[in-house]
Amino acid sequence: MRKKAAAVTALVSLVMPLALAGCGTGALYGKDKQETSASAPGPQAGAESPQIPAGPIPEGLEEFYNQPVEWKDCGPAAQCTDIQVPLDYAQPEGKTITVAMKKRVASGKKIGTLFVNPGGPGGSGIEMVDGINAFFSDKVLAAYDVVGFDPRGVGKSTPVKCLSDAELDRVLTASYPDDDPETPQKLDADLQTLSKGCDAQSGELLPYVGTNQAARDLDVMRALTGEEQLTYVGYSYGTLLGTQYMEYYPQNVGRMILDGAVDPSLGIQEMSVEQTAAFETVFRRFMADCLTREDCPFHGTVDEGIAQMQELLARAQTQPYEGEPGRPVNEGQVMTGLVTTMYDPDYWAIARTAFGAMQKHNDASTFQLMSDLTVGRKPDGSYDNSSEANFAINCADYPAVTEAELAAGVEKAKDFPILGAMYVGSDSCKFWSYHPDAVPGPFTGKGAPPVVVVGTRYDPATPYQWSENLAKALESAVLVTYEGDGHTAYNPDNQCIAAPLDKYLLEGTVPQDGLTCPAQ
Repeated sequence: MRKKAAAVTALVSLVMPLALAGCGTGALYGKDKQETSASAPGPQAGAESPQIPAGPIPEGLEEFYNQPVEWKDCGPAAQCTDIQVPLDYAQPEGKTITVAMKKRVASGKKIGTLFVNPGGPGGSGIEMVDGINAFFSDKVLAAYDVVGFDPRGVGKSTPVKCLSDAELDRVLTASYPDDDPETPQKLDADLQTLSKGCDAQSGELLPYVGTNQAARDLDVMRALTGEEQLTYVGYSYGTLLGTQYMEYYPQNVGRMILDGAVDPSLGIQEMSVEQTAAFETVFRRFMADCLTREDCPFHGTVDEGIAQMQELLARAQTQPYEGEPGRPVNEGQVMTGLVTTMYDPDYWAIARTAFGAMQKHNDASTFQLMSDLTVGRKPDGSYDNSSEANFAINCADYPAVTEAELAAGVEKAKDFPILGAMYVGSDSCKFWSYHPDAVPGPFTGKGAPPVVVVGTRYDPATPYQWSENLAKALESAVLVTYEGDGHTAYNPDNQCIAAPLDKYLLEGTVPQDGLTCPAQ
């Protein structure tokens, strides 16, 4: 019987920032949403998105909406600033925290400000701005100041901090065989180490890093840039942030694109199951593609190739592969690196090469590098806080997982031979000091102008069904579909998707609901 690895790394959400994924989890909400929105009139194709006067400043928040903002040069065509926001919007007179912003100045005649979020949770919008040409066409970048921000708890904003680099290295690279009776205790010990560290260093911040608070920060940022409406593109987890904003401030929504949607009606265990199923499908698509190529290290049928791949993975648990000097590579690291390469079909060649090196040279350094990128490990061994922020934001968004949900997850894991034992049936927040008592929803976005939801048919991280579900739930949404592989679809290289979405951002022309683009 194959020994699959169990690792804390696997409990970091499979949704990762787009800047890491190469082309690119939130809250439980009600299930009545789709029923209430199904009969609601949708936006008309080709109609222009209307301009609606912004809502008033929320009472008690005047000092935050009217604070002075000083933008300072921080790179070519870039400016940066920090703003202050309430730690808890329910008590705006209390403590404050910092949100960091970075603006890429429009290269032509400016028509507005475009806010962006790359996903995560835990992804840096500031880093996204540094590579913004990979996301938007020259026309969009000429017309908009593009503002990225590190959400509360992330990066250069007031950050969640939990462990030292050495402690993170141990916890995030640990890997245990799932058939070892001591594995649950070892995993629990690692999770306790993480939770206690977060409590000790960031305990006051933890209850307030959720998406509900971050959406309120986003409205403060909108106002401080002088915009009546929010123009926004959110990828992956960023779709959840946009959806939350839309529910709070429908009158402040301008043009909004939600690409690679998170379905806010799902619980965290349901989401893990559906993500894992999507990854298993994409693994098979990767293998089918691999077997047509000369450099594929596998042979035979797809099932036979998958079995050969699993043997290479299993070997890492008992006989770690070579990696960087002094850093042997265990199964957890190989799996994390492999998952990362599934986010973009352009990365499938990396996976083929990496498996070939494992097979021929006992070398898994490529997957180790991809794993390091995923968990935020830098070449010098230090870490950014993306993994810590990912844990903290998810735990602030989701209620505690019940024993029944865990048991159902463990049973469901048997359906997923590659990832099931690592990604389904675990609760990364079980020792967390804070869980929300209730969850918002259902989401309808009632009163908002037309918004665009984009789904990719074979998206491994945010399954296509999630985009369908969100588009049905939001009363003013249209759905655009890319019939290809990869996590998210809106970028300048995909012109069938980019052309109508660019037109929406630049002119307000709403794409045809149901627009479908072929794989390329």
